[in-house]
Amino acid sequence: MEKRNTFRKGLLAGVLATAAAVLLAGIGYWYFFTQLPVAENEVISTTRISSKLRTLSEIIDGYYLFDEDVDALALEDGAYAGLLAALGDPYSQYYNQEAATALMESGQGEYAGLGVLFLYDSLSGEFLVEEVYPGSPAEEAGILAGDLLYQVGDLPVEGQPAETVFGWLRGEEGDQLTLHFYRGEDRQPVTATVTLAVVEVPTVSHEMLEGGIGYLAISEVDVVTLEQFTAAMEDLESQGMQSLILDLRGNLGGDVDVACDILRQFLPEGVIMTEEHKNGEVTERTCDGANEFQKPMVVLVNENTASAAEIITGALQDYGKATVVGTTTYGKGIVQAIFLLEDGSAVKVTTSQYFTPSGRGIHEVGITPDVEVELDITVSADTQLDRAVELLSGAQPERGTAS
Repeated sequence: MEKRNTFRKGLLAGVLATAAAVLLAGIGYWYFFTQLPVAENEVISTTRISSKLRTLSEIIDGYYLFDEDVDALALEDGAYAGLLAALGDPYSQYYNQEAATALMESGQGEYAGLGVLFLYDSLSGEFLVEEVYPGSPAEEAGILAGDLLYQVGDLPVEGQPAETVFGWLRGEEGDQLTLHFYRGEDRQPVTATVTLAVVEVPTVSHEMLEGGIGYLAISEVDVVTLEQFTAAMEDLESQGMQSLILDLRGNLGGDVDVACDILRQFLPEGVIMTEEHKNGEVTERTCDGANEFQKPMVVLVNENTASAAEIITGALQDYGKATVVGTTTYGKGIVQAIFLLEDGSAVKVTTSQYFTPSGRGIHEVGITPDVEVELDITVSADTQLDRAVELLSGAQPERGTAS
């Protein structure tokens, strides 16, 4: 299945971005440890590594021609990053202290930053402003949706990895950043000075459509998402909602605990998901069914619906609580744990695989919609949403392919 080469990320602290493939897969399930467990059997010889690194350091120090350009900390970080990269798992990664701090902040959904949602294209390397949050520092600085970022301070973004650019865009509350954009079809250069401030990510949006159809979109699954989701559902119920469209398109995932809490507002009593860990250990997340949702429901998905968003989709589909409409989801059915190290750095490592309530493993497979609908903007503004509305406006839920 071909993956789209773009991803969205809210930059409220200059949110950390790892490689595009990692972000496309979502952040996954987070644990935080202050101490690492001691392995019974060492995978690699730490004595041999220490000796070899010392030798390599001496070679660089004694013979490398451009030694004035050597950043010792960068070399050290590169060694650690290489160790994790050698696992061949795009979801297992090393984070230096700065990156680890940003990673943890990004999952909270509230931090000091711009208040901008960027759309990054990994092929062209472009950073497009897709949305400017109301009342944000970016809005006050005059940044507009559609602006194309080309420079941060004196640093051009062209040719830079996404994680590097997003690193430039983070800082402390009160810090000032000078950002340079191209604006409009004629690409006029525009400069904006932004003072970073604490902003909460708006991860949930909602509105009431005609016919009592509630529409609720979740863009990512962060700590703040549950409260925003609950408030949105209460508002839709107060307006007389008769059915619901839950839009998870482009949702790259996030916090699994939050995803399960959201599902506890929809599901009957039973298993939400099962995790299989190393050495065959199995754990279950369950729901008591106290808040089971009883109204007709459609879930919208696409190829960028991933991770925690797929947990929500799979459970609703398995229990028959919703008709899934759209295109096959991304297929991230594994879970990562984050281990904090003593120096403030961190590693993220894949620790388990999850299964939907019926026992489906969706990793590298994805979830097939009940009603497959491609997004065709030549026919309407949103053919997938139109189909969801059609299903909830009198037609019975169906399975198959829409023309």
